[in-house]
Amino acid sequence: MFKILLLAIAFWLLYSLLKRYRNNMNQQPPAQSKSQSGTNDNSLMVQCAYCQVHLPSNESIKQGQLHFCSQDHARQYQP
Repeated sequence: MFKILLLAIAFWLLYSLLKRYRNNMNQQPPAQSKSQSGTNDNSLMVQCAYCQVHLPSNESIKQGQLHFCSQDHARQYQP
């Protein structure tokens, strides 16, 4: 009796795993957005001229050709 119960549980586990795998294979892959493709200008990473921390260009403070992570670093920068 115990062997039959173990076999039933094993078959049920195998069936549920195969069913989950088949459902995952049938799903369409998610479409890649512009920000993930790297073509969006906001996704460019720049480096703070003062502390060399990398940050997205849309979050940086730009003065001329230089980027800064904060107003304090923009003020403190001396070339």
